[in-house]
Amino acid sequence: MVKGFVRLFTGRHNIDINKEICGLVKSNNSMIYLPLGVNDFEPVAVNKIAYVEGFSSHINIVVIDGKRYDSNLQFKEMHDFLDNCRREFRLVDKKIIANINLIQSFDVYMQRVYFNSNLHVTIRGTAMRRIKSELSHLEDIGNKFEYAPVRGR
Repeated sequence: MVKGFVRLFTGRHNIDINKEICGLVKSNNSMIYLPLGVNDFEPVAVNKIAYVEGFSSHINIVVIDGKRYDSNLQFKEMHDFLDNCRREFRLVDKKIIANINLIQSFDVYMQRVYFNSNLHVTIRGTAMRRIKSELSHLEDIGNKFEYAPVRGR
């Protein structure tokens, strides 16, 4: 019944309802309900979020078990929410927010941050140099391997 009722609204009304629901979600900083579509929300524990990738029209939220959620939330809204209520999230690259507490290792040479053996995110070299000091207590696994020489490096 509610689905049919909400679909009668125009796109503008849907946006207003979405913003109102997101406002209610922000009051609970341990759980977030991601809007996946019209009347479609997915509950996600905030402490299980490994990283958030921002794009021009949507964001991808990746949780520690590797599941990806594509949401129509804006990157700035998600950044503001995580920045205001959780200390463990850092902007590690222009459009990537990572949970620092879930990072297990990093590789400066390959410019990757690893959350577990199956989950990593690639960031720019300047971003890696910037957060390397914050990750100094972790292991740089790039030192374990001998990479083949690359022309021009």
